[in-house]
Amino acid sequence: MDKNITKFKLLRNIIVVAFVLIILSTIRLQIIEGKKYYRLSDKNRIRQKRIPAPRGKIFDRNGIEIANTRPGFYVSVIRTSIDKTTLKKITRILNINEKTIEEKFRMEKNPYMPVKIAHDISYKQLSTIEENMDILKGIEVGVEPLRNYPYGELFCHLLGYVGEITHAEIKSDGNYSINAYIGRMGLEEYYENHLKGTDGIEYIEVDARGREVGKITEKRPTPIVYGKHLYTTIDLALTESVAVYLENYER
Repeated sequence: MDKNITKFKLLRNIIVVAFVLIILSTIRLQIIEGKKYYRLSDKNRIRQKRIPAPRGKIFDRNGIEIANTRPGFYVSVIRTSIDKTTLKKITRILNINEKTIEEKFRMEKNPYMPVKIAHDISYKQLSTIEENMDILKGIEVGVEPLRNYPYGELFCHLLGYVGEITHAEIKSDGNYSINAYIGRMGLEEYYENHLKGTDGIEYIEVDARGREVGKITEKRPTPIVYGKHLYTTIDLALTESVAVYLENYER
């Protein structure tokens, strides 16, 4: 009889200890580590989206635009969402090298931030991507402001041009993102700080495939700061006349 009582007490104590351990484990998961898992879940659900700021326009002495912006389609990739199969498919569609994408991945430290891999894509490329979007996990398509020169090469020796920023330039100036364009030569380079704007940031909700499903209203977005316009003493009519004269003279 005593042996049975002893066994019963031992079994009871084991059950009590196990029950206490379960309660402690539940408390640890829900209270102590709850915030940690919530943050991880939040990272997977919420993503920062950078909104590129248009550069300021450049005007001639009579207020005619000789440099402005136009819309263009871009393709970006979310590193944490894309797989090797999708990577190969998108490189074929865009006709780019995988090494180019890998280099851009190395430039972006935040794995949850979309990385632009192609700019100003054609309508054919756009339609191909849109048709296959269901199987292109981690791929995003959007619209961005691109530099536009209404008079072509007429002012190229004065205006210069804009190009994608390099890894070295990002390291030397932390105010740029890896997707930024920067002035090269001419007025575009000399007045870079005047013409460039500051990108905005908004927070979006994404699904399991990394696709945008809506904006997060609980987080306040950072508004875009547009680039400042530049007014010059360049005379469009005079420059065109000189160009025509030189063309006829060479003949």
